[in-house]
Amino acid sequence: MQEALKNNVGRGMVKVSWKATKNKEFGEEIMSKKRIFSRMLVALLTVVSVLQVATVSSNAAGNYRDTEYTFEFENEQLYTRLRAKQDNTSSYMKCNTCTTGTSYTAHVVAANRDTNTPYYDVSNGHTYLFTANTTYKMINYAYEYGYSYAAIACSPNYTYQFTASGLWSPDSV
Repeated sequence: MQEALKNNVGRGMVKVSWKATKNKEFGEEIMSKKRIFSRMLVALLTVVSVLQVATVSSNAAGNYRDTEYTFEFENEQLYTRLRAKQDNTSSYMKCNTCTTGTSYTAHVVAANRDTNTPYYDVSNGHTYLFTANTTYKMINYAYEYGYSYAAIACSPNYTYQFTASGLWSPDSV
């Protein structure tokens, strides 16, 4: 083809044809690179999506099994037992029974060990009013503040002696 160009320098058609052929090859090369880039981008987005789903699943895989509690309030604050706090989800409390006309207020506390340790308020002011048949996912920052264990502190409201029972967990789904 270059020989034809040398012989026909004065004729613009051969030059144009050669340029058109070169441009066509160049365009196909660009299209091929775009296809490869598009496929790589789709593969990357797929991997990122899978990792996000795995992260969300692992966040919700904490210590969410329910534990029963029974409080016999006598004008003092009571606590559930400490349990391992494994993720940054809310704690969970469900009051199944509470003496008629009574209620208690609860918030989440945390500790570094599960025995003989002081409790720290990790509720950031989030408190919850419980009566019979109430359930809350209780906001707390135990995991974010680096505590290994959580419990729920419960204080009687107005009535000093009564009973309440239900279920709770330090993490939720």
